[in-house]
Amino acid sequence: MSAESTKARARLVAVLRSPTEQMARGLDEKKARAAYLAGREDVLWYVLLQSMSTLQSSAGHVHIFPGLDREPLPSITYEALHALDETARQAALTTAFGKVRFGEIKAQRLALNFEKIGRMGGLKAATATMRALRGIDAKKAWITRFHGIGEKYARNFWMDLRDPDFANSIAVDSRLMSVGRILGMNTDVYEERERFFLDIANDAGISGWEADRLIYNYREELLVEAGIDIPWKKSKFGGRPADDCRAQT
Repeated sequence: MSAESTKARARLVAVLRSPTEQMARGLDEKKARAAYLAGREDVLWYVLLQSMSTLQSSAGHVHIFPGLDREPLPSITYEALHALDETARQAALTTAFGKVRFGEIKAQRLALNFEKIGRMGGLKAATATMRALRGIDAKKAWITRFHGIGEKYARNFWMDLRDPDFANSIAVDSRLMSVGRILGMNTDVYEERERFFLDIANDAGISGWEADRLIYNYREELLVEAGIDIPWKKSKFGGRPADDCRAQT
């Protein structure tokens, strides 16, 4: 890490330690949102829908959760799909994901996940199993059994619920990667990228979950507050880095 990157990192740590009022308020709202999601009876299906809607592009979220209340389209709630046969269920998912990137593939994955939940005894039974899991390894292993849930989403799924076992996890996506590169992060190993941000969180005196949500949701505001140049603002080509692959939870 260069001397310049080291100084920039120190300034970012200082801002994370004492975030602006807007950031602190937003973080409190995200904690409340996480508690609300964790208490939903359909939490498993809801977060699977959310994960597929944002996979490879967060722009898809608005098509599946179109209202300000962030409820999913009525046609693809678990209850609505449960009332349909297999063909109609696949059609409903395909239609709903019609404007989402790689929507047909995502609809197929969700249909398979619906069947998997059915083999677990239905949503209520599957959710009970989910809530009975103990430990980060067991939780990651269980959720990655679902189609479309990989290493990053295995973390983000539980982080969306602010699960205590994931208090010091980081879902390193393109948005966090863009900040990491500015600060001199140079590794292709996911665990090393996660450790890079966890070290920043530790130095700021906050949890990994808090650092993750602050950096993801307030990336540019944090950089400005820390007096760090934003490369894509100065680029002659303009535009931000590639879109991020999760909902802004």
